[in-house]
Amino acid sequence: MDLARSTAGLYGYEEISTPIFEFTEVFKRTLGDVSDIVTKEMYTFQDKGGEWITLRPENTAGVARALISGGLSQFINHKWLQIAI
Repeated sequence: MDLARSTAGLYGYEEISTPIFEFTEVFKRTLGDVSDIVTKEMYTFQDKGGEWITLRPENTAGVARALISGGLSQFINHKWLQIAI
């Protein structure tokens, strides 16, 4: 993974990390309630606080949320790298 990070850095990519779990609503809002991902490919459960949580099925919604809520929207045209663990 270090080689991937350093090589990507040579080409101007910056690393971004997003949570492996997201609120379910993040995916339903961006993918729609009836998409194949939402209806067939998501592992969703209710946490102890009653919130619906989903193991992220893909990362587009998480990156968009991170950029917007993290105040990074001015960097949307940057090259981003995420290495899945």
